[in-house]
Amino acid sequence: MLGNYATFSLLFIFTTMKTNKTAVVCGSTQGIGKAVAWALAAQGIHIVLVGRNPERLTATHQELESQFGTQPAPIIADFSQPEELRTTIAAWVAQGHSAQILINNTGGPKSGPITEATTDEFLAAFNQHVICNHIMMQALLPGMKPPNSVELSTSFLRR
Repeated sequence: MLGNYATFSLLFIFTTMKTNKTAVVCGSTQGIGKAVAWALAAQGIHIVLVGRNPERLTATHQELESQFGTQPAPIIADFSQPEELRTTIAAWVAQGHSAQILINNTGGPKSGPITEATTDEFLAAFNQHVICNHIMMQALLPGMKPPNSVELSTSFLRR
């Protein structure tokens, strides 16, 4: 699913980390996010799925558990709603949860010529890809324990 360079980079990181870690994987019910969640789980890392669609989250969570054993409960969060994300992830952390790995990954914006994109579409993309990733990093960074903590951001470009 991932390109050769991305696959090599991710597998190098995964195999150099000790197991018994928890990863929060955003946008994890399809595409790159799901592939990364699977690759991490195959290395023995516990996966906290993050996504906006409860049905897809449940289905992906059940698939992960059937293949890799018990996993932490998923987090329902929509990266098009930064303040709701901030509240949701703050509540998760306040419950005593933490992660050593954060995979910031989100879909959008829609593909097409940049000359046809509206300013609202640019602002939405900025919120999803910059603001929400920053919210996640700020919330989870205090609970990460060096030296084996890592934060990855992924993006996907299409012609």
